[in-house]
Amino acid sequence: MKLVLSRKGFDARNGGIPSPILPDGTLLPLPIPHRDETTTLAKIPLPLGPVRVCELLRDLSAGRLDGELRVHADPQLLPPADALPGWRPCLGQAAAAAGHLRRQGVGPGDLFLFFGWFRDVELRRGRWAYRPGAPHRHLIFGWLEVGEVLPLGRESGRCLETHPWLAAHPHHQRADLRADPHNTLYLAAPGSQLVAVPGPAAGRFRRATPQRQLTAPDAAGRSLWRLPGWWLPEPGSPALSYHRDPGLWQRQGDQVLLRSARIGQEFVIDLPAQGPHHDWLAALIAGEP
Repeated sequence: MKLVLSRKGFDARNGGIPSPILPDGTLLPLPIPHRDETTTLAKIPLPLGPVRVCELLRDLSAGRLDGELRVHADPQLLPPADALPGWRPCLGQAAAAAGHLRRQGVGPGDLFLFFGWFRDVELRRGRWAYRPGAPHRHLIFGWLEVGEVLPLGRESGRCLETHPWLAAHPHHQRADLRADPHNTLYLAAPGSQLVAVPGPAAGRFRRATPQRQLTAPDAAGRSLWRLPGWWLPEPGSPALSYHRDPGLWQRQGDQVLLRSARIGQEFVIDLPAQGPHHDWLAALIAGEP
C-alpha cells in the first residue's frame, strides 16, 4: 500500500492565515482561495455549530477575508451543497502534483491522509482571535482510500458518461483544469479495507487529537514532525518522497523526528503488506470523531 500525506488548505501564500481550531477542539480546514472558482467559503459544509464562518474569517484576517471568498473545494470529503446524484468523496489533482502521484504509482487500494496548517482560536471581547501563545501545528483532518482513478484531463467525455455528477466538480468546471492533460480525480472506494466504517472509504476528522498532530509537541515551528518509528525506512528502502535526504530524519526511541518539506503537496511512502502501520492507521481512522 502507498500512503500519501496530502497538504491541503490555507497556507502562507494562499489565504495567509492558519485554519482555526475552535475552543472545543473542532477543526475547520479552510480550502485555498482561487479567483476562478464559483464556490464561496460560506457554501462549504463545515461543522461550525453556532459559529458564523463570515464573522470568523473576517475577524481572523483583520477584515481582509470573509465568507464570500472564492475557494477551491477540494478534497470533497463531505457532500457539497450542489452535489449531484451519485456523488462520491474524491480528490482532484493536476499539474506537477498529479504527475508526482502518477510517477509514484498511486492508485486503487492506496490511502490519502490530508493535513493542513492549524492554530487555536478564542472569542475575545466578542471577536475571534488566535489564542496568544498557541502553537502553529500541522494536523491531519481527513482521509480517503482510493477505489478508482479517473483521467479527467485526457478522457473527460468518458469520465462524465460513467460519473455524471463530476459536472459539478471544480476539476471539471474550471477551464484551466479541463485543459490540463494531467488533471486526475481519485474517488473513494465503496468501503474501507482498513477499518469497519459505514459508507464510502473517506471522511473528515472533527476534532484535534494528539494522534492527528504531525508537528512535534515542543517544536519551534510546524514543519518539525514527530512520527511513529515505522515511517523511517529500512536501509535500501525508499523514504517518504521529497524526504529522501537521511539528514532530515532523526531516530528518537520508538519514534522519529522529520524536518518536513516546506513546499510540495503530495508526499508518498510505500508500505509493506503487513506491519505496525496497519494498527496506527486503523486507530487514526476509527478513533475519536
